[in-house]
Amino acid sequence: EAVEELATAAGMEMPKPDRNQREQAERARTLGEVLDAVQESWQRRLYQPEGRDGLAYLRGRGLSDDTIAAFSLGWSGAGRGELVAEMARLDITPAMLRDAGVMRADENGAPQRELFFNRVTFPIRDRRGRLVSFGGRILGDGQPKYLNGPETALFSKRRVLFGLDRAREGVRGTGNGAELLVVEGYMDVIALHQAGFHGAVAPLGTALTAEQLEALWQVAPAPVLCFDGDAAGQRAAVQAAQTALPLL
Repeated sequence: EAVEELATAAGMEMPKPDRNQREQAERARTLGEVLDAVQESWQRRLYQPEGRDGLAYLRGRGLSDDTIAAFSLGWSGAGRGELVAEMARLDITPAMLRDAGVMRADENGAPQRELFFNRVTFPIRDRRGRLVSFGGRILGDGQPKYLNGPETALFSKRRVLFGLDRAREGVRGTGNGAELLVVEGYMDVIALHQAGFHGAVAPLGTALTAEQLEALWQVAPAPVLCFDGDAAGQRAAVQAAQTALPLL
């Protein structure tokens, strides 16, 4: 990963030594392009009449327009086939949308319907800033309130932390360095960044995993867990400690 990151920074392409790796890299690049196209659509929809409620929700939570743009927040639409039709004009098929994690599959694996609808969308990026999935928050009383994309060739929920790409820059990018803060959700991370705490990250709706702890320790030796003060948050903190101690 270190060599790959250095090569990227230098504008060089990593050699692909065998056919399987070349095919995997090509597939990942294709899925990344699909996610980028979906993201452009959803970000644009947020500022159209259909996204009015989503934009009002984000502003009502105290987010500035600059913050909304910086995190590329969007609106998924009503899920009535608009995304499929729009992507078809870009030669992106329902099967590609399924593989990228934005369409559900039926019991036979065929793409069935859009996964995100009537939701504010949060792009999920890996530690290098590459788009790998989405999260979404429904407006109103629907369930689940928050929804993450499924596991794909690009996205492993156990290994990714929301905001880690930004937090790496925040922690390492200045002489003083920001503190690495682990909080519970998307909105916590975004609000903290807006308030000047640029080291905030969050797991994706699950307990903190060993893989996520290892990723945190690669950024800072002593990340601070700052979960909610309710019973669920206290349980999450204890569970994180129990996960961390054997690794330490």
